[in-house]
Amino acid sequence: MTNISKKNKKNQGSKMPQDESKGTEIHLPKEKNLSLPLQEEFLLDLKVNNYSLETIYNYERDLSVFEYFLKENQINFRK
Repeated sequence: MTNISKKNKKNQGSKMPQDESKGTEIHLPKEKNLSLPLQEEFLLDLKVNNYSLETIYNYERDLSVFEYFLKENQINFRK
């Protein structure tokens, strides 16, 4: 396991995605008004179907990064 992977496991509670190419954190705003349609339902489905906590965390992190990208580039996902 790489140092980055170990760092990700330790930081799971912080919900701060890692940019693994550089080993630096990507700081996302903690806004609850950001939300992709059905994101919470998707994550709940993963949990109900016994996906690992690491898998759920990784999907949540990736969706947060995607969501932030959409907002920063003023792209409406619901088009």
